[in-house]
Amino acid sequence: MKQLFLNLFEYDFWANSRTLISLKQFDSPPAKAVELISHITNSQLIWLARIKQHPADIYGFSCSESSGDSEVFYKNTKGEEFRNKMGDIILQVISHSHYHRGLIAFLVRQAGGIPALTDYIASKRK
Repeated sequence: MKQLFLNLFEYDFWANSRTLISLKQFDSPPAKAVELISHITNSQLIWLARIKQHPADIYGFSCSESSGDSEVFYKNTKGEEFRNKMGDIILQVISHSHYHRGLIAFLVRQAGGIPALTDYIASKRK
């Protein structure tokens, strides 16, 4: 399980980086696309802070074999309390990024640019 989580985070970082590069083809990238890539990053930082339960210490996350089953208690942005398994949160973070990268790709193409190839398998090709 640990290796799967690490692979997913590695892929997500790779895909987000490629998406950012795709925005550099414009002198002025679509404003909504910039807003969405910022949203992806901010959402990830929020989830990491929830996991760590200390907003100032968001970079020290570690992952063990049993991490996926551990429960995380947190409050959402409305102050409502929830608890979810770490593995479910990780899948939420990855799928959330994936969704918004798709929207960014649409906006890039609509603006006449070439969207980044961010398919998972492309990140694994040698």
